[in-house]
Amino acid sequence: MNAATRRADVLRGARTTSIFGLVWWFAGFGTLASPAIGIPLLVAGIALTVAIQVFAQRQLRDLTGIQPPPKGQNAYYLRVFITEILLIAVAAVLCNLLDRPEWVTSLVVIVVGLHFIPLAALYRQPRWNILAAVMTAIGVISLVLVIADVLSGNAWLTVPAVGAGLAIFADAAHGVFVRDDRVAEPAGI
Repeated sequence: MNAATRRADVLRGARTTSIFGLVWWFAGFGTLASPAIGIPLLVAGIALTVAIQVFAQRQLRDLTGIQPPPKGQNAYYLRVFITEILLIAVAAVLCNLLDRPEWVTSLVVIVVGLHFIPLAALYRQPRWNILAAVMTAIGVISLVLVIADVLSGNAWLTVPAVGAGLAIFADAAHGVFVRDDRVAEPAGI
C-alpha cells in the first residue's frame, strides 16, 4: 500500500467518525436543561465536525495515486455493522424487559467501542484499538455509575454520550490534524 492510500484511509476514517462524534455530542448535550450552556456546546461540536470535514477533504483532494480498497472489505464491514446493530437491539430489548432503560446508553457505548476492534484491522487504523478501549471503558464506567445510582437526572445519558463524543472527536481530529499515517497492512478478510 502506498503513502497516498494510507493517508486517504486515515482521512476518510476521520471524516466518517467525526459525524458519529457529533451524533454522540448531540445525544449528550441535547439533554441539558440550560440553553445557555447546551447551545454553545452544540455549536462547538458542529464547528469541530465542519473543521474536520473541510480539512480532511482539502487533504484528500491533494492526494494522487490512491489504490482501491482490498477485495472483500465492504462485505466484512457489513458483517461488523450488522453484528453491532443486532447487539445494540438486544441490549435495548433486555434493558426494557428489565425495566432499566437508563442502562441503554452505556451499553450502546460499549458495543460501539468494541466494534472499532475489527474495524481497526479492516481499515488499517491501529489507533482505533485505542478508541475501542477508551469508548468501552467510558461505557463500563458509566454503566457502573448508573447501576450504583451515582448518575441522576439525565446524567445517565449525558455522561456516556459526551464521553463517547469526546473520544471520537479526539480520534478524528488526530487523524486530520496530526500527520501520523502509521497503519497496519490489510487484515485477512
